[in-house]
Amino acid sequence: MSETAEFMPGEPVIRQQSASPSVAERILACLAREETMMKEDGDDYRGVNPTAENIDAGLTTLIEKSMGAVCKITSPLVGCLEFAERPGRRGLYFMDTPFFSPVSITGMVCAGSQLTLFAMGVVNPSGCPLAPTVKICGNPRTMRTWGDEIDVDVSGLIDATQTLAQAAGQIADAVARCARGEQTRTEARGEGQLIVPRTLAAL
Repeated sequence: MSETAEFMPGEPVIRQQSASPSVAERILACLAREETMMKEDGDDYRGVNPTAENIDAGLTTLIEKSMGAVCKITSPLVGCLEFAERPGRRGLYFMDTPFFSPVSITGMVCAGSQLTLFAMGVVNPSGCPLAPTVKICGNPRTMRTWGDEIDVDVSGLIDATQTLAQAAGQIADAVARCARGEQTRTEARGEGQLIVPRTLAAL
């Protein structure tokens, strides 16, 4: 999981879902550092509404958007990684990255990810040319207008025509097909970016 700013203000959930207090403190330190940096331009990011497309999709506050991100955490977070840092063991990790999708995906791929899962409410062309990006969407409106850009449609979760187990099965099947060589929509369209952020130290 990545895009540090997207987890503000979900600190209580981070504490609850971390495998240990030390993991939680490392992640929370990343959030605090990000918030301090973002306040340097005079704005309080917690008080800023989401982007125009998020508002159009029904979000009204950053808290709603953050809860949408952190509620996806169903496994314990076992570690906190710097940008492009390789994980040391199996499990779900948090990676400290900017909140621009192409940059966060680049960080995960540089850390060794061979495939990324990108859950989205509105369509996003981001991907990475070095590793497949499987795009997953549960927004019925997005599926109606941009369905040909999405790899996995889980919008049935919204109208209860699909169970969580069925949605998970769809995602697992998409990963298996990708591993067998089937192209994702992003690959087929030749989309994707490789963007490395400016950092204070060498990666």
